[in-house]
Amino acid sequence: MVLIKIFLGTLVLVPLITSLLLWFLPASLVWRGLEADQNLPYGSRVTLPRGTLHEGYATLRFRTFPPTKISWTLTGLGLIERPLALQYQLSLEGPNHAVNAAASLQPSKLSFSDVSGFIESEDINRLAAPFGHQFSGRVDIDLSSIHWRPQCLETAVGQVNWTGGLITLNIFDRVSNYPLPALTTLLGATDCGIKMSVNHQKKTLADFQLTDRGWFTARLQPELLKLAQVPDANQIREPLLFEEKIL
Repeated sequence: MVLIKIFLGTLVLVPLITSLLLWFLPASLVWRGLEADQNLPYGSRVTLPRGTLHEGYATLRFRTFPPTKISWTLTGLGLIERPLALQYQLSLEGPNHAVNAAASLQPSKLSFSDVSGFIESEDINRLAAPFGHQFSGRVDIDLSSIHWRPQCLETAVGQVNWTGGLITLNIFDRVSNYPLPALTTLLGATDCGIKMSVNHQKKTLADFQLTDRGWFTARLQPELLKLAQVPDANQIREPLLFEEKIL
């Protein structure tokens, strides 16, 4: 009987103690402990976090994209999961972008759900400018789930909507402007990368793929070229293919 009481008491105390440690443990101490093994991909970096693992914030920087403030709040512990999962509510905010998401963090897996937000063209252009590209309009994000393991994107489900506008592309050392209507992009994962299907009025106009090695490939249908008012688009019968290393 005594052993049963000790066992039951342990079941109660261990989650309680773990929760208290997570509540008050400074996030900066944990980050310093991980810093030697950090391998943020594609030139990303994070400043030392402030606050605790329960609640705090940090700044994410990715190349020429404007800095993003990441805020987090611990909402629960996945005690029935193996290994233990920390559940967070995340908020990302920048000059002209904002995204909210629920996150589940495990030692070898990071999952997101209910990802919603927007990115204005001003911030996208900061990232696209080195390639000579420019965009207008706004991108709205609505993703139901993302599952990521180190260096591998396992799942990406949802869609990204663009309000439409003018796109300026620098291809083959030539700058061209293309007006386009509002477009919907459906996301999916493949071979640790991500694939995107661009649609307008239930027709697929283009297929994009970004690999885990940073290669971007595009397959543009003739219908998209006609919408963009590309010269002599009516004479194009086969899809156009492009490939470029962007990350």
